[in-house]
Amino acid sequence: MTAGVHPGCSITGEKDGLLKHDCDTTGGSSGGPIIAWINQKPYIVALNNMEVKTRANGTPLFNLAVKISRIEQVLNGQ
Repeated sequence: MTAGVHPGCSITGEKDGLLKHDCDTTGGSSGGPIIAWINQKPYIVALNNMEVKTRANGTPLFNLAVKISRIEQVLNGQ
């Protein structure tokens, strides 16, 4: 087993503390970090949550991740 990496993937949307992203994922990757380079430093900006697939044939559509700021709000009782 090795960590996954997908250089060049992107956050493609955001809603209610969830980020839509196009990074490659695999079974068991939930909870893995989504890392962004900000001012030439790596930051964990979200944790991978789930892959959304079509009902008809299970074709992957997109992935979701929980923003770190949303996790911090829950931990702080907000």
